[in-house]
Amino acid sequence: MINKILKNKEFFRYITGGIIITLSNIAVYTVLVMFGVKIRYANLVAMFFSKTLGYGINKYYVYRTKTQNLKETGKEATKYFSVRFLTGVLDYFLLVILVEFFNFHPFITKYFVTALVIVLNYILGKYFVFVSKKTLDS
Repeated sequence: MINKILKNKEFFRYITGGIIITLSNIAVYTVLVMFGVKIRYANLVAMFFSKTLGYGINKYYVYRTKTQNLKETGKEATKYFSVRFLTGVLDYFLLVILVEFFNFHPFITKYFVTALVIVLNYILGKYFVFVSKKTLDS
């Protein structure tokens, strides 16, 4: 099973794309917090930026799905942003609850919550959003 994962190009594209998306999220969050923006607002801006960037990276680089028309693209994008909205709600409230109510460290908590969201996004992206049989590779 490990060999199968290591030979999976999609897995490596997901890791690479995920690193870019995650770093963009954390960078935006960090800069905003350092400039005095409350974590609630900094996190919302960081999530919006990274989710938007993530759709393009996931569609064209990771899963390489090929949609035939605007309707298919719209359906795929709607699924993507719906899933990302739900994981974004989890990201937002989990961070706020852990930092503001349980006094966890804001940066360490952000990294933990981000890792959880990455795993959920991969599973939902692969099996719910980007399920087209047609890819840019075929």
